[in-house]
Amino acid sequence: MTLRTNAKVAGFTFLIYIAAGVTGAVLFGRAAAGNTTAAKLAAIAQNATEVRLTLLLTLLQGFSALVLAVTLY
Repeated sequence: MTLRTNAKVAGFTFLIYIAAGVTGAVLFGRAAAGNTTAAKLAAIAQNATEVRLTLLLTLLQGFSALVLAVTLY
């Protein structure tokens, strides 16, 4: 791949990395709301779908980090 193509892929991947990280943090913050540990665990149990989505976003963020590392190398 050319340098220009690598730069485009790296830029796009960096944007995905940021978007997945911020969205995942916001979703998990909402899903794990509570003052005590028991309240946080109960909120996580009630919001299982948001926690699963957060897990997928975390995996996407990890994959994006690997692609970013390869393109910047």
